[in-house]
Amino acid sequence: MLAERTEKMIKSIVEYKGRKPFVYKQFRPGMMVNSYWDGGHRDYWYIINTFSGACKVIPQNGTPYDKLNLRCDTLATNEVLVCKTSSRGKELALVVYS
Repeated sequence: MLAERTEKMIKSIVEYKGRKPFVYKQFRPGMMVNSYWDGGHRDYWYIINTFSGACKVIPQNGTPYDKLNLRCDTLATNEVLVCKTSSRGKELALVVYS
C-alpha cells in the first residue's frame, strides 16, 4: 500500500477522476502493457517514480498497425507500474503494480 499523499500524486499524474479505490497487485516481470482501443475498452499504462513524480507514459501499441507488443520486464527502485482502465468513456479502475 502507498501513502495517501503518493496515491493523490499518482491520481493527478494519470488524470484519474474515477471514484473506485486503488487496486494493488504484485508486479510480474514480462507483463504485457498493451494499450489500444478495443471494442470501447482501453488500458492506459504508466511507469511512475513515487519519489520524484517522474512519469513515463507507455504509448499506444499492440494493434496490427503498431506492430508492437510491449512488455515490462523490470521496475527500478521507487517505481510502480500503473494501469488506468477506461470503457465507453468511464474510468473503471486504477491498478498499481509494485
